[in-house]
Amino acid sequence: MRFAATCTFVFLLCLTSLAGTSAQSGCPAKPSFHSSVPYSANNRDSLNFSAHLYIYKGAYDNIRGIDFRNFPLYVDGGIVRLKDGRHKEVDRLGKKFIFYDEVGLEKADYLTAANVAGPQYALIFLHDWSAGGSSSQSTIAQVLELRDRKLRLIQQFQTDDHFGGPWKRSFDADTGTLVMNTAHYKPGDAHCCVSAYDLYKFKWDGRCFIQTSISTEPSDRQ
Repeated sequence: MRFAATCTFVFLLCLTSLAGTSAQSGCPAKPSFHSSVPYSANNRDSLNFSAHLYIYKGAYDNIRGIDFRNFPLYVDGGIVRLKDGRHKEVDRLGKKFIFYDEVGLEKADYLTAANVAGPQYALIFLHDWSAGGSSSQSTIAQVLELRDRKLRLIQQFQTDDHFGGPWKRSFDADTGTLVMNTAHYKPGDAHCCVSAYDLYKFKWDGRCFIQTSISTEPSDRQ
C-alpha cells in the first residue's frame, strides 16, 4: 500500500499518533514450521507474520459494538479509513491511470462470547489490491484485542495471492482453527505464474493464533 500523508509538523505529535507500532504483542512473529518443498531463491515463506502492537485511540465498551465497515483500521503502517467496508486511492495524470489501491473488509469473526468478562477478541479479514507499474493482491487477517476499553492490534498474517487459486481462508469457531494459503514460488516460477501454494493452519489459544501445520499443494496455474 501507499500512504501520501506524512508527519511534517510536530514530531511528538507524529510519535503519539503511531503509539505502540514498534512494540511487540507477545504473539508469534514468525512461522513455527516451514515447507519441505524447495522455494525460489528470493521468495521463501510468503505468508507475512506480524506481532507488532498497535493501540487505537479512543475507548470502547464492547468489541461487537465496533462498526469495522466504517472504522479507521491500521494497515501496512498507516491508517485506512473504511467507508461501507472499502477504502480506495486512485491517481491519474490527466486521463491516464497511474495507480490504484483498494483495501476492503471481507468479514469479522468474534473469538470470545458476547458480553464476556475480561478481554474480548475479534478476527477480521481484509483484501488489499494495488495496481500501477506492477500489481499485487493479498489477504490480511488481523487479531484485535479489547482490554480495559482499549482496542489493540496484536497479530497479523498477510498472504501473497499471485498463485491464482484455489483460495483457502477460513476460521472454524467450533475448533478455533484458522486456515490461510499463500503463494509458494518454486524454482523457475515466474511472478505471474506461481505453481504452488503453502497451506497454513493455526489454532486459537485464547489470545493468539499458534501455527500447527503447513503443507504445499499445486496451484490452479500449474
